[in-house]
Amino acid sequence: MPETPTPETDRDEAFLRELLLRGWITGDQAAEVRRLKAAADDLHQDVSLDEILVKKSFLAPDRVAVARRDVAARIGQALRIGKYEILQRLGEGGAGIVYRAYQTALGREVALKVLSRRREGEEEYLERFLREAKVAVTLNHVNIVRGLDFGYADGYHYFAMELVEGESLLALVKREGRLTERKAIDVALQMVRALEHAQKFQIVHRDIKPENILMTRSGTAKLADLGLARPTLEGAGAADGAGRPMGTALYVAPEAIRREGTIDYRADIYSLGATLFQMLTGRPPYSGQTVQEIVRAHLSAPIPNPREFAMDLSTGAAAVVGKMLAKDPGERYQTLEQLDEDLASVLEGRPPVNTIMLGRRSVATAPFIDGPLEPGAKRPSPAPSSPARRRAATAAVVVLSLGVVGAGAFVVLRKKPEPPPPPHPVAVGPVDPGAGKGTDAESLRAAREEGAKKALAEAEEAGKAK
Repeated sequence: MPETPTPETDRDEAFLRELLLRGWITGDQAAEVRRLKAAADDLHQDVSLDEILVKKSFLAPDRVAVARRDVAARIGQALRIGKYEILQRLGEGGAGIVYRAYQTALGREVALKVLSRRREGEEEYLERFLREAKVAVTLNHVNIVRGLDFGYADGYHYFAMELVEGESLLALVKREGRLTERKAIDVALQMVRALEHAQKFQIVHRDIKPENILMTRSGTAKLADLGLARPTLEGAGAADGAGRPMGTALYVAPEAIRREGTIDYRADIYSLGATLFQMLTGRPPYSGQTVQEIVRAHLSAPIPNPREFAMDLSTGAAAVVGKMLAKDPGERYQTLEQLDEDLASVLEGRPPVNTIMLGRRSVATAPFIDGPLEPGAKRPSPAPSSPARRRAATAAVVVLSLGVVGAGAFVVLRKKPEPPPPPHPVAVGPVDPGAGKGTDAESLRAAREEGAKKALAEAEEAGKAK
């Protein structure tokens, strides 16, 4: 495979040529160094030219250092791309490399993404690279990696963005196993607010996943990699130019897999739900031996209950995740504002107000399975419930009725074990009479919560009485 030109390979080639001119290495040695460096790059091994020279005993370590310093002076000091001085490689992807760079005019460090010359001639990659740059410089939000500049200089397409000192959410979850509920909900809430900002510009991200969320050392979450983002007004479907569904398989929404017309923000809600599931449990909602198995699970498998993998999770958190992961976009949160409100409620220890709670479960959790979804794995038998819990489960159904002018009530209905007369109300927790006189959102939410607490308490008392 021919070596892909990058700023680093350009600098290394200049270094090798200088060593050859000085007679410090032979032509055969230079060829061997190039071969080993190319092999290391193909295996994604971060091995420098200097290390190869030393390990092959072509040059002593101190002489390599002297040579680097002398050659840097000879070839014009540090490598530059336009107004940016390359300092260090930070990471590499399929389309290029991200460097730590220094913008001399403004005296600041940035992250500089450089498109591989191998990809310049491929329209799909160049279009995605330029789209990411344009979207990033348009959006200005604390929870989105800020785009600073993009252009073409010294033979490279580049895109400068703010330098985030920290790690990806994926690295954080791998290191910690799973996050606390409070921390996970907080990260998800920050991402919802980033998406709310993007929605103002009719932009859908389409690739929400832990790898694309960067965590600063202070705990701020920043959404990155806008290469798949598109304005919904373009009528963009769910597939890329090659007909492949967009988004990583572990987190992709069912409608993106099916390529069902225009993809909107509800696909981002699903992907964020899969990401939140992983934060809370340490694993994605679906897994499999192949991409096809994972995709089939997203399309038709029951939604796994996160409480089966993390028993200490609140029912409110599980309910929110369940609603985010609904197969049908029409059954998910219909606005980002509703999701924002429910995540904020759970974060503050209150029940979510946009998900109907049924006792200790939620309407959104109805399709939850009782164990992990692994290929060939057997679902564990449900643990036997206590008589009191069984009585409580059959004694009460809580229904949220939204009234006129913002009023509402939780109605608890009894269900008798023998052929009963028509169910009759055991208790009704109406809202405060004054609540229906205004339209204040805080008053409505407080009324709903108070009604829910009162109804659930009376349902439990009814269960004990039996």
